[in-house]
Amino acid sequence: MSYRKRKHRQRSVTRNSQQDYPDGPSPAHPDPTLFIVAHEADIIRGPHAARTADSLEVGLNVDGKGGTRIGEGLIKWESHIGGGEDGEEGEMWVDRYDARLLLDALPTINAAAAALARPDSPSGWSDLPSDAEDTFFLTPTETADLHRTKRLRHLDALRTARLRALSPDTDPAPLLGSADPWGDSDEEPDEAQIELMRRTATYVTRATNSAQLRARILAHHGADPRIAAWARAQADARREILVEREEAQAQSVGALGGLTGYGSASESENEDDGENISGQEAQKAEAEEVAERAAQEARRAKAREWAEKRRAGKALATVDKDDQWTDMTFN
Repeated sequence: MSYRKRKHRQRSVTRNSQQDYPDGPSPAHPDPTLFIVAHEADIIRGPHAARTADSLEVGLNVDGKGGTRIGEGLIKWESHIGGGEDGEEGEMWVDRYDARLLLDALPTINAAAAALARPDSPSGWSDLPSDAEDTFFLTPTETADLHRTKRLRHLDALRTARLRALSPDTDPAPLLGSADPWGDSDEEPDEAQIELMRRTATYVTRATNSAQLRARILAHHGADPRIAAWARAQADARREILVEREEAQAQSVGALGGLTGYGSASESENEDDGENISGQEAQKAEAEEVAERAAQEARRAKAREWAEKRRAGKALATVDKDDQWTDMTFN
């Protein structure tokens, strides 16, 4: 009732103002590009959505005889409706929340102005959440499953990133480099690398324990791409060094002439001396071990003898005490 009174009061004020100022300036035509945008809306899904949509529609020629079906959610706008150039007026059914209910009358718009192209709305899927387009046609259960799957993927990605941050040296690619510096061939190094490997092979061959030296080199410089690969090239370099040493020894033996036999004899004598020294050291170590075992047995025997004497002394003292107590009793 208060709403109708307010509308009636607004109409009377409008008529009075028009009567008081009949020659006033006519209101300017509104800009046709201006339109009302509903920024708040509720999306209804499921069977209830179709029923709600039908309640907001006006059906024309429903029974085939020109009948009209009015939706349950619409009310009739009873203000003045301008029909345009022909002057005809018609009914207008609007939603109960429609903004046109606040107006007394609709403005008259020329046909030329109404024919202007209406600009497209700048909004779209871009101003919605990233998964709005994916979940638009899904049921609530499917939407919940989709959100759960995305959350699990996100947690898995975070866990992988944390593990990668905690163990950055597990991937050997950053150490050796992502690209092969030798043209996709780990067996053909350049001249500088060949020279480095030749010098390394020389040191390894001259060492008294070559296997230990190779292990130390790989342990300290295994991450270096110049040392980490090329097993065949390293073997070839060691083989070349051994061949060069044998050739040098053969040349030195040929130059000495008659001293070859002497040199071989001296080498055999040195080897025999080394074997004798090793045998003597082994015998000496064995003798020391036997002597230590004998000393331990002697200490154990003394300990057993001392324990037996102590037990015998305790037993004798006990017998003496018993004899004294017996004598005192009978006396």
